[in-house]
Amino acid sequence: MKIKYLFSIFLVITMTTQISCKSKKQKKTKEKIVSQQGIKPESSNNSIQEVGSKEVSLSNGLRIKASEEEDFGDFKTYTQIDILHNNQVIYSDSTQEYEFGNKLFPILNQINPTAFEILLEVNDRPSKNKLKYLQIQGNKVTKEMEMPTFIAEAANLDEDNILESAGFWDYPQMEESGKSVTTAYNPILYYEWTKNGLRLDSTLTIKKNTQIYGTFHGFNFREEVQIPVKQAELLTKEIEKIERK
Repeated sequence: MKIKYLFSIFLVITMTTQISCKSKKQKKTKEKIVSQQGIKPESSNNSIQEVGSKEVSLSNGLRIKASEEEDFGDFKTYTQIDILHNNQVIYSDSTQEYEFGNKLFPILNQINPTAFEILLEVNDRPSKNKLKYLQIQGNKVTKEMEMPTFIAEAANLDEDNILESAGFWDYPQMEESGKSVTTAYNPILYYEWTKNGLRLDSTLTIKKNTQIYGTFHGFNFREEVQIPVKQAELLTKEIEKIERK
């Protein structure tokens, strides 16, 4: 009989927050601004506009209005968000729950005077939270996709003079069957902050995950691909290395 339980060789403190979709999260202290030279912190202009709402000022006339708040103690979620550019609403969503408690997010990256990228943290508890990526051209959202939340601030992770951010899809789990203990394939994805915007660094992603898992099994979490726990411990070491950068 197979028994599945939380893989606790790393991220123990984070993983204990997974009691339910209403578990706890750190509070936000500042947002991050991304320039073509890299990620730079900017003092937060967050302010409570009314009970149950929040406003996050970015730059270049962009701001986020979040409402329909739910307060769970150490973290809050917002079901309705509106992104405004020069007071014009350019994006609205009420289909997901957004969070502003992680100091890394939201991220704004200006590509050129009329093009921007915004990354927002989306609640996916008890699983690991995700990022929503939005590309804005003029006053229109031209691209939207899901990404893993980043492990740490951007750093030069491959010595190429371009900053990278890295993240993985979900919290690891162990599966025990007889004498065999395995964990699912859980790749780290590496992204480059280029002058043309955020790009998946497929070369670095393939290289690093081949070193970790022996074989590259793709860019997505794959529960059907089981890896010996001893081998997967290399994932822990790579995450710790990224955190130290």
